[in-house]
Amino acid sequence: LFVYVREAHPGDRLPRHEEIEDKREAAEFFRDEEDVEMPIIVDDLKGAIHRKYGSLPNPTFVVDKSGRIAFRCLWTQPDVIAEALDELLEAQEERDTDHAVVHGGEDRSVPMRRALFHTHRALKRGGRQAIRDFHQEMGTAGRAAEIGSRIVGPIALNPGRAALGAALAGGVIVGALFAGRALRRKRFAAREPYRYTPINRRGNEGDYAVGI
Repeated sequence: LFVYVREAHPGDRLPRHEEIEDKREAAEFFRDEEDVEMPIIVDDLKGAIHRKYGSLPNPTFVVDKSGRIAFRCLWTQPDVIAEALDELLEAQEERDTDHAVVHGGEDRSVPMRRALFHTHRALKRGGRQAIRDFHQEMGTAGRAAEIGSRIVGPIALNPGRAALGAALAGGVIVGALFAGRALRRKRFAAREPYRYTPINRRGNEGDYAVGI
């Protein structure tokens, strides 16, 4: 099951969800644009499902026959999930048990290459305002990462094209991504992902959306 929780980068084209119908329409748009074939569950506006599973932006949880978590990947990676599923099926068959912790229980790694390939698509879905907000929050590193994503993403889909350009740009882009990740962690570490506006020192909310 794919749980649609919220847009990571809301903007003028796809704003933050004010009504559940807005969220359903955004989920349908996402499904069609990304060719998602698995069933999609639309979380409620408060993120009830998302909160129960830690509020991270892109995790996968493997649930065994007992209904307990056998493995979690904190940043979804298809190859890692496939290995965990194979191990779980084998464990359940060999041990004749409904519960098993597999593949060490979790994977906490962050595949920066995937972020490099796909960042621009999420920002484009939100619109120009989403891109501007991303640049403003992330600074120079975020701008370099977003621009690099627009360059490298198509190269990943067409590896025979522009190989030299990718090689020349790669070091700069990857460095920017790591710098951006450190900056984002520092700025957003204490923020609640379902509080769309930050709280200032006087306890009043600000006026812009925060992505996760």
